[in-house]
Amino acid sequence: MIFVSVVQRGYTDSLLYGPYGSIDEGRRELTDGKDRGDDGDETRYTFFEVTNEGTNEVGYVLFNDECESRTQDIKEEHFPENDVSSGVEDRLTNFSMLRDNEVDS
Repeated sequence: MIFVSVVQRGYTDSLLYGPYGSIDEGRRELTDGKDRGDDGDETRYTFFEVTNEGTNEVGYVLFNDECESRTQDIKEEHFPENDVSSGVEDRLTNFSMLRDNEVDS
């Protein structure tokens, strides 16, 4: 299950959306087609996977509407391996393998 937390700069409260069956489903409903943050403020959509083992952050979409630099992109997306079409479980497995390799090095 995927849940999404939404936080705006300057606000102390947050919103929680979900559950979604996939990251893609959450992105389609919440961030696709948007080009600005809520009310023109910096807005971060953080995606979490909830399993029996616990909760893990799997990525985010950030709208930098109050950018410090004019060259910074307004919409920034970060998901492991930049492949939001594959399953969350696959990305978490790949991340764990990479982390294990770094420990061995």
